[in-house]
Amino acid sequence: MHFAVKATPAGGFDEWLTAAYAEAWRLDNAEYKTLARQCIRVPLSTHGGVDASLFERVVRGGLAPGPDPGTEDSSAHGAARVSINGH
Repeated sequence: MHFAVKATPAGGFDEWLTAAYAEAWRLDNAEYKTLARQCIRVPLSTHGGVDASLFERVVRGGLAPGPDPGTEDSSAHGAARVSINGH
C-alpha cells in the first residue's frame, strides 16, 4: 500500500480536525462493511463520528472481513479492475 502524507503545522491540523468533526458522515456498521470491501482507488473520506462500539465489534470478530477483490462488483466503489498476466 502507498499513502500520501501531508505534514502541516499544528494550526493546520487543528483546522482539519475541526472540519472532520463537522462532517455528518458517521462510521458505523453499514459504512464499515462498505469500506471493508477490498478494492483500489477508493476516494478519501472523512467521518465526523464513529459508532462507540465499532472498534470492539471489529476486534472481537463481530464484523466479517470484506470480500476479496473480484468476488463482487466493486466498480460502484470507485475501484478499477486489475488483471495480472491475464488472470
